[in-house]
Amino acid sequence: MIDIASIVIPRGYTLVRVSAQDDAVLRAMEATWAKIREQDSKIPAAVFDLTPGRETACGSVGWDQRPPVLDFNLIRDGRTMTGAEMLERLLHHAGHAVIFEPGQVSATRGRYHTAAYRDAAIKLGLDVEPDRPERGAGDGFSKTSLAHGTLTGYRSEVGKLDRALSNWAPTGTPKTERTDKGNAKLAVCSCDPARKIRVWPGVLSKGAIRCEICGQPFTIPST
Repeated sequence: MIDIASIVIPRGYTLVRVSAQDDAVLRAMEATWAKIREQDSKIPAAVFDLTPGRETACGSVGWDQRPPVLDFNLIRDGRTMTGAEMLERLLHHAGHAVIFEPGQVSATRGRYHTAAYRDAAIKLGLDVEPDRPERGAGDGFSKTSLAHGTLTGYRSEVGKLDRALSNWAPTGTPKTERTDKGNAKLAVCSCDPARKIRVWPGVLSKGAIRCEICGQPFTIPST
């Protein structure tokens, strides 16, 4: 569990209290993630956020951040996802955490999932299939599902997820509010290759945002 008092909120942002239904789902997700972490010490503690928009893509999770943040959209085909579906997504992300190596090229590039990812995911309790079976493994292994017996091992956690999700409904309240105006810009640090973030100029003008690797501030390149 992340102590909210230890979180530094950037200037220009305000914390907004989540609903009781959101909180119940997040607590069930955290409990499930804690159980998953028992399988491999490389899986770090993580922060989860619920979003009505696009989820965190596999290749964009900052596993070198402490803690990494993962966004989840709980709606699937117009309905709320189930506990089993949430378990599958959490295990899928955990597979990426297991094979992550700081300073190395990611073993998953965009949508492509390598054999190393497949092996890690299988050990965590997933069945893994090639993206396009007719072409063999040439297109990677991103299709995952719960393996036989995995659901049994997480019976308690999935039960808590199902109860929380059955009482959940999307709300119009944003989890964070931005107080400045304008469009987000691409900012880079001095690393080679440079790390990139998107930030609103109004936020950046209120104080430097420094990269924890090179120690230099992110700046918006001139066009």
